Amino acid sequence: MQNWCLKVRRTSLKILRLLTMLLVVLLVSGCTSVKQDDFAIYLFKNKTLIETLASTPARIELEDKPFISTQDIISYSKETHEIELTDDALEKVRNLDVPIKGRPFAVCLGQEIIYTGAFWTPISSIGFNGIIIMKPLAKSEYIQLEPGYPSESFYNGDDPRNNPRILECLQRSGKLK
Repeated sequence: MQNWCLKVRRTSLKILRLLTMLLVVLLVSGCTSVKQDDFAIYLFKNKTLIETLASTPARIELEDKPFISTQDIISYSKETHEIELTDDALEKVRNLDVPIKGRPFAVCLGQEIIYTGAFWTPISSIGFNGIIIMKPLAKSEYIQLEPGYPSESFYNGDDPRNNPRILECLQRSGKLK
């Protein structure tokens, strides 16, 4: 009878440990969810070439989780569109695979696409008429949303970076400076 009670107790402890681990995993994964009106930068699901950025937002498939979320941002400058990131987020951007034709992203509120652009590498010789985030150098502490590559003269059109909804969102979250 004692052996049976010991086995039941050990089994119960194992089940309790598994349930605790499951609860921790669920809580941690829930921390990365994005609210409907949160600022987020998503990568494209299929690593589409930049030429498809001209397609309608309805045809763009985003990754399931944001690449950069409000929680990754320390501050956002509305004058320069520089984004100071946490160390972990900055390291994630530094390690991102960016081909010479760019790696497309979407700036979103929740999962609503506000505008698109591409991460760019400084070794690229290909011009781009869109918003870019240059892959940061090792000593850089921020990223910047910039029009056109290799210079602003390659960009034509309206500048989407001053979207009032995005700026209001960043203001509400205390990130706008």
